[in-house]
Amino acid sequence: MDLFAGPGKYKDDTPSTPVIVLQTAIKDPRLRQMLVTVFNDKRLDFARSLQETINSIPGIETLKYKPRVENEEIGQAIVESFQKTRLIP
Repeated sequence: MDLFAGPGKYKDDTPSTPVIVLQTAIKDPRLRQMLVTVFNDKRLDFARSLQETINSIPGIETLKYKPRVENEEIGQAIVESFQKTRLIP
């Protein structure tokens, strides 16, 4: 889970952390079957860019769980959501 995920790649085309995590998972058969990802950025343009970047990753369709990209402002609603959810470390 990355609550401040950014646009997916930097201005110089370097991939950001969410993309690196997904690329790494795609290379590992065990991770492909178990990794669940949620990425968020409150900036709509960043969330859209991240989704487009994720969609263009070769092999992204091999992940058992499709990466989720959200566009929410982090605040009390997120805190309450976490309190109701059992998260795996």
